[in-house]
Amino acid sequence: MGSLWSRLTLRWQAIIAVVMPCLAVAAFSAFYFPQRLNQQAGEALQRQAESVGLLAVSNAAPTMRLIRDGLSAPDDLDTVFKGIRAGGNVERVGALVVSPETTVVREGKKFVEVKEGDQKAQLRGDLAAGLYEVPAGGACAVEQERSMTVRCSAKDQDYEAMVVAVFSLKALREAEQSNTYIGFWVVAAALGLGVLLAFFFSSALAGPMGVVTRVAREVAGGDVTVASIEVSGAEEVTSMATSVNEMLANLRGLVTQMVGLTDRLNGAAQGLISASADQEHVTSQQSAYAQQIAATFEELSRTAEMINA
Repeated sequence: MGSLWSRLTLRWQAIIAVVMPCLAVAAFSAFYFPQRLNQQAGEALQRQAESVGLLAVSNAAPTMRLIRDGLSAPDDLDTVFKGIRAGGNVERVGALVVSPETTVVREGKKFVEVKEGDQKAQLRGDLAAGLYEVPAGGACAVEQERSMTVRCSAKDQDYEAMVVAVFSLKALREAEQSNTYIGFWVVAAALGLGVLLAFFFSSALAGPMGVVTRVAREVAGGDVTVASIEVSGAEEVTSMATSVNEMLANLRGLVTQMVGLTDRLNGAAQGLISASADQEHVTSQQSAYAQQIAATFEELSRTAEMINA
């Protein structure tokens, strides 16, 4: 991993360093918070349904007892149903009689059996035929599948009643889907913003670094006449540029000194060459004098021989 990271350019390293945290935070926000929001909405809807069910059954139980005693009519339950439907999203609602004649026991659980057209179990309402489990007295039970079914029971003296309301979850599912879409858009927006920020920061960092690198390569190639670096950016980048400029100034000073020393060496060499030429001239003259002296001695030798003869 380290070698792979080191192979990336500084620009790509900056891009990854900026984009990855943005993407991680956006993904967490996009997936966790919508799910949490959907969960809270579902729990709130369930609590609301339970509250409505408890209130409804507490009002329906006395009315149903009066209906049994012939002191009221089933139509009086419509007021209770109207209150339940006022909250909206109610598909079906019904008031069930909990008695030995309307209930069956299966696996230790008590159910009210509703049959089509039978008003003995369903005193009022439009619930579908089937078995409806009776919760403990004064309590509610909630089931969520394609819809949410709330069953609440209550007793009024010797009479036990149960109100069942079926709530549609279509609006909740649409809200959950909307939250999910919003989460995806958040991820896309965060990714786009992260890429823009990454390119901005990488350019702000890689641009000056590229200028410094170019100048360093030209100096390494032997060109110390390059202009001084002028970059703007972070303190570390400007400090590095200042150090390179100081290095260039020192190199220029050294080159100037070397040029001066070279000129002085050239002058000294020219002096040595001139002195060598003068020495050669003197040597030539001395050789000529020596030849003349030798010729003179030879002439004197011949003259002495002629005298002796």
